[in-house]
Order: sequence, then structure tokens, then C-alpha cells
Amino acid sequence: MKLSVSIIVTAVLLLGGINQAFAELDMVVKGLFKNGAIIVVNGKQRLVKKGKSTPEGILLVDANSQFALVEIDGKQKKLYLSKQIASEFSQAEKKEVRINSGSNGHYYTRGYINGKAVEFVVDTGASTIALNSDVANYLGVRYELGRRLNVETASGIVPGFKVNLLSVAIGDIKVENVEAIVTEGGFPSDILLGNTFLSRIDYAVESGVLILQTKY
Repeated sequence: MKLSVSIIVTAVLLLGGINQAFAELDMVVKGLFKNGAIIVVNGKQRLVKKGKSTPEGILLVDANSQFALVEIDGKQKKLYLSKQIASEFSQAEKKEVRINSGSNGHYYTRGYINGKAVEFVVDTGASTIALNSDVANYLGVRYELGRRLNVETASGIVPGFKVNLLSVAIGDIKVENVEAIVTEGGFPSDILLGNTFLSRIDYAVESGVLILQTKY
């Protein structure tokens, strides 16, 4: 009897430790995709890749379109897309865009920058929208007036400029005043739709389909 009581007490203590480790952090999953997740931790949005940790010490052990497996202080827990977001995906009145993956696994979609038609490749790993100076000139973006910086590319360091786009739209989803980086020359060849846009909407991957949706 003493042995069984001891085992029960130990199990309760271990479970309590796990709950305490996670209870100290307010976590909401905003986006799920293969080997990555967007998790809001104590009000701050974090894009985390598999094997990496957030500044709060949350390690992303694994992730797919169904759940994210995270670890804190050696203790693991599965996190699922927040119920609020999940319910929003089922509401017809929400603005939603579905994008099928291309043969190379990337997500390409038509959209608009400042009202002009362009082609995007969605890049959840990019911190910002990125486009080259030729595209910027086509769009009428005065990138040379932006803040100058150096951008590291596969070909080396190239001059870049931080700008604000008046609007970026995919289907019926439109976001205004979006930060972007313009690099001089022909790189990147595709416009990268990064997290200065994606962080202002909700998105998830389901059965290989990327779902974009307005927050409100």
C-alpha cells in the first residue's frame, strides 16, 4: 500500500511540474505547417522552425498541419491550432484564400501590390516581403527613398532598401502599409511573400493546401 501511494504521489508531482512549466507561459498557436509553427507567446508572435527555440525557451520538437510538439525545461506537450482560429476557418463570411502547392512544393499565387498585378511565392521563412528593383520600378515604388541596407544573397551582399508598400492583396485578403525590402538587380527573381504580410493574417497548411484567412 505504501509503495502504491508513493508511486501515485510521484506521478502527481511530475504531472504538476509539467503543468507548471507550461502554465507560466501563455501560448496560442496561430499557424501550423511542416517543420514550423507560428506561436504567440505572452502576446508576442514567434515564427519557430523545427529544432529551434523561441526567446522564451520553447523548443519546437516537431510540427505538421495538425499539431506542434514543443518542449520546455525537458517537458513536452502537443499544441493545436487555437479553437478561435479553427472556428474562424469554418465561417463562410471570413475572407479566405486556398493555394495548392506547386510541383516543387512551393506555393505560388497571383496577387496585387499597390493595385498592380504580380506573382508571389509564399515564403513562411522570410521575415519580410522581398522584391527586386525591376519589379519595384514596375510598381512605381520609389525604393531609393527608403532606408538603405545591405542584403545577403546567394551571390553575395547587394544593396537593399526598406520600404512600405501601400497595399498587398491576395484574392479578397488585403493588407495595407506593408514593410518590404527591395534589392537592386534581378534578385530575388520571384516576389517573396514573407511575414510582414503573413503575420497580419492567419494561415495553416491542410493536406498540402495553404489556407490564408483574415484575422477579423
